[in-house]
Amino acid sequence: MHIRLRIRGLAPALLVSAVVGLAFLLPAGAALATVGIGYGVQTSGGGGLIGGPDAGMGPAPGEAVFIRGTDNQVWVNHFDGTAFSGFQQLGGLTNGDPGATSTPTGTDAFISGQDNHLWQNHFNGTSYSGWRLLGGVLTAGPDADVLLTTVPTIDVYVRGGDGALYYMTSTDAGVTWNGFQALHGGLIGSPGAVSWASDRRDVFIRGLDNGLWHMYWTLAGGWSGWEPLGGVLTSGPDAASCTPGHLDIVVQGQGGGYYVKGWTGTAWTGYALVPGTWTSEPGITCRPGGAGIIDIFGRGPDGALWTLSEAAH
Repeated sequence: MHIRLRIRGLAPALLVSAVVGLAFLLPAGAALATVGIGYGVQTSGGGGLIGGPDAGMGPAPGEAVFIRGTDNQVWVNHFDGTAFSGFQQLGGLTNGDPGATSTPTGTDAFISGQDNHLWQNHFNGTSYSGWRLLGGVLTAGPDADVLLTTVPTIDVYVRGGDGALYYMTSTDAGVTWNGFQALHGGLIGSPGAVSWASDRRDVFIRGLDNGLWHMYWTLAGGWSGWEPLGGVLTSGPDAASCTPGHLDIVVQGQGGGYYVKGWTGTAWTGYALVPGTWTSEPGITCRPGGAGIIDIFGRGPDGALWTLSEAAH
């Protein structure tokens, strides 16, 4: 996690503008001194996106990044930490941003189809299964997490027809599913979810006040209540956990910038500005291999897929 990252081509005037811009994201009364500037260099993955991407850190050939193309179909592009493999079409007409998560042996992509139902496509390390209907009524794109139980447990979180948060669970790595369960809480856009252990779930939303909200589940205590984390969001959040007990959440703030907020194991950090210009909600995943790096994905001003890397909290 002791990684030295560099920022290139950031003129002093732009740096001042970036710091001033943080004030528009912070909740009332937050101290600017608690906010850091993130460092990174963007890499293009090409293509054309509608909305934001999502990624899973599953088996080779590296992180699988899913997008909604300009044809409203789902495409995947694998990123190995240095370069992209190129896009592969997966079909499946979608009306929202895809969601994804990975187990040690595979990656699962989820979408809201044009019928507003939840659909799943599984990658087993060699090939994709094709799209399978899971049901429900969605009003935004889904997100998913994995609890690394003996047989991995996959959760999918969605915004339902009433604007509230729901989730469904598979205790056999995505083969069979239970029904949707309500977590309540009104949200705008897609949720973001992650698990750092077999007995922990964390989910984040953009609330009706445009702030970031968080709730968590433990095996011993069940679901917590909603915790406000401030900020002024313009899209749904995404989350990753590269170390048990630690979290990284990426949000899009006013002005279109991405910001990272972390849980260090004992406290929340402030919001740190991510370099670059972004035009979609973010996607985030941990770099495979325990490198302590998060890879952030988003749509650039050219409509293409871009990524940059940051040190994880």
